[in-house]
Amino acid sequence: MVMGDRNMAQAGIPGRSSFGNTFSSFWFRVETGITLPDTQTGYRCYPLAEVTRLRTFTHRFEYEIESIVRLAWRDVPFATVPVGVRYDFPERVSHFRPVIDFARISLLNTALVMIAALWFWPRNLFVKGGLRKALHAEAVRPGESNARKAASIGFGFFMGILPIWGFQLAVGIPLSFLFKLNRILFLVAANISIPPLIPVIIYASYKVGAMFLDPTKAVQLDMADISMEAIHANAVQYFVGAIALALSAGVVGFIVSLMLLAAVRRRRVRSTGGS
Repeated sequence: MVMGDRNMAQAGIPGRSSFGNTFSSFWFRVETGITLPDTQTGYRCYPLAEVTRLRTFTHRFEYEIESIVRLAWRDVPFATVPVGVRYDFPERVSHFRPVIDFARISLLNTALVMIAALWFWPRNLFVKGGLRKALHAEAVRPGESNARKAASIGFGFFMGILPIWGFQLAVGIPLSFLFKLNRILFLVAANISIPPLIPVIIYASYKVGAMFLDPTKAVQLDMADISMEAIHANAVQYFVGAIALALSAGVVGFIVSLMLLAAVRRRRVRSTGGS
């Protein structure tokens, strides 16, 4: 599917046309995952073998967006070419009805978003292997440095042990986006707090916490004594120890991961003859 690109940022483009294109391009990306610079261009070259098989809801102005959405859902590739445009013709006539046609386009986008959410995205993720590919691409990231990968793992260990149970991922995931970390490596490392390890983490937190408190006030617990009542009764020792343990695990996780990643990269370089 070949689409013209009118360069909507250039001078002389009417504000209504610029807004309409931005609006249309946004919903096209939501519905297909594809970014196009100009989804309302009239310069189009349709793949006839595909377009003649389309079954669409609409046949007026809405068709220009529905047709390309459905072609994208059929995995038809898109290409763009720069085109010129002039809006200064005095005899220029538009048959677009701002209220009625915009309402029809909005209803169409509502329907397409629902179809995308219920069918297109689940199909891509679970049937066509999109989830596996996306996870693999996110975890590998060939251009990502070893230090950033190691930082993602260390941060995952830190958040997994931090004593904010129930909110570790809710806090950690946005922060991983903010710091541009590797989200998959972060999530894997954060699962250090899976149920079988939780008693061990709590026990270790108490042991570490005892190192920072007055020996006469520190409580020495056995693994068998770990319970919610014990945590509530000795909350300060637990929280101090958990924060210290989280920081230590994060630093150690970063250093060890960095060493292992560097070793793997050196091995790959040797196996490829330095290329």
